[in-house]
Amino acid sequence: METNVEFNGNVSKDDHRNWMLTVRVTLKNVGDKVSPYIGTVQCVSILRVSPEWPESDIEKLVFINGTGMLYSSIREMICNITSRGPYAMAMLPAQSFLEAYQRGKTAVRSASLAPA
Repeated sequence: METNVEFNGNVSKDDHRNWMLTVRVTLKNVGDKVSPYIGTVQCVSILRVSPEWPESDIEKLVFINGTGMLYSSIREMICNITSRGPYAMAMLPAQSFLEAYQRGKTAVRSASLAPA
């Protein structure tokens, strides 16, 4: 089984401490091999960052920790649902979102520096 993880965050126009975060995990077959489980699970969360949290680190907190919390919830849901079926339980690998966040920041910087 192959997994694809997508995540997206949107900050409120009125308050930069309010966010909506979405994480989507898609399970699919690998090549010609048929997996007993295919489908998509998506979690959406509304987050409010504490006023004590430094403003310069809000986005990083939301994307790394928030995404990690939603992904771990999806991971648990998939384990729970698939453990009740006729096939072996599916367990997604643990995942850190630090590297993806850093790659995204680099891509945004690169795009803003590119000539128009």
